[in-house]
Amino acid sequence: MSDQGTKCEVCESYYNMHAVRDCESCNEDVCIDCLIDVPDDIPFERYHGNSTFYDEGFEQLSNGDDLLLLKHCPFCSGNEVSDGSILSWLLEKTGLTQNEVQETILKERSSDAGDGLDLDKTPEGGKLTKEIAEQFLLGEGTINQYQTIDSPETARLLATAECDLEFEGLTRLDLDIAAELIQHTGGDLWLDGLLELPLDLAQVLSKHVGRITFDSVADLEVETATAIAQKKGALGFSGICNLTHLIARSLCEGQIEQLELTGLTELSDDAAESLSKLDRRNLFITFDNLPASAAKILRDAGHGE
Repeated sequence: MSDQGTKCEVCESYYNMHAVRDCESCNEDVCIDCLIDVPDDIPFERYHGNSTFYDEGFEQLSNGDDLLLLKHCPFCSGNEVSDGSILSWLLEKTGLTQNEVQETILKERSSDAGDGLDLDKTPEGGKLTKEIAEQFLLGEGTINQYQTIDSPETARLLATAECDLEFEGLTRLDLDIAAELIQHTGGDLWLDGLLELPLDLAQVLSKHVGRITFDSVADLEVETATAIAQKKGALGFSGICNLTHLIARSLCEGQIEQLELTGLTELSDDAAESLSKLDRRNLFITFDNLPASAAKILRDAGHGE
């Protein structure tokens, strides 16, 4: 705590220590004003001082150790993302450890800075270059840790590979890069690092023939589903938990030959009816996670046997 008081990590304002609590899960400091899901009957007492509130009701919002219950924390249960979560996400995506990043920063500060980050992990800030693609085609190294592909030329080279292209770390895919990758016919195309599938990208990728997986995409728009369903081959969306009737119908009315939805936990009966029209050999779903009525509709249509 500074001389100004305790800083709320949400609004970044300083408060009296009685107006802020540590979350029991993420340990972030949260002030009264930034709490979420607070019952109407929680008592608050206002007073003048170096903070705006003093909250007797905090006892009802805290656990036995005087820590804020995570259901009231905007970082754990709301729409806020902490700096710690961002750092953890970046470290996971790049394959680096915090010590490796710290060592690189210290090297760059010194006058005898070396090559910086391990080039085998994140060359040029995570770009997959032509040189790395050439090594990959020779059977040396992997490509699943890189966040971007540096040029259409590199993508064109990768498309000649006679193996799966596992882009699990790829977080951005430009349209000109995608236009080259769709020429790949030597194996599956894993685009599991993409968190969303825009309509224009879906339209480009729909020209691919073969299997593509988007296992980090959690939601689709109807237009996007309609576009990507025009591709021939297999589609994997194992990151989607809830499939609406319109999305299900859009996917099933296209040209795809196989649909993988193994992450589904919510499925309406109408959506199940649409999926049931697919050939039973071409729909992959984990039935134990589905609502009973939806699972029955699919089983009655011959799926899951």
